[in-house]
Amino acid sequence: MVLRFKQVLDPYMKLSRGLINKEKSQVFGWHCNDTTLQQIYQEIKIHVELGWSPFKYMAIPISLVVSNKSRWTKILQIYQK
Repeated sequence: MVLRFKQVLDPYMKLSRGLINKEKSQVFGWHCNDTTLQQIYQEIKIHVELGWSPFKYMAIPISLVVSNKSRWTKILQIYQK
């Protein structure tokens, strides 16, 4: 599993000439066991989350629960600037 993870990540970084900010990145393991996530961490040194937790993607909150309208209003205001 760790090898497959790197087989996707490494070519992406090489082709895009981009770097991953490891301090801001996380790997979420929704369908992944704890051992595999720990192996991914050991190999690439990116923080892993052992299960589901709310997070933000490009300032947009991602969660299992639908956010209320006031929360989305603030986010839309950011992108309208």
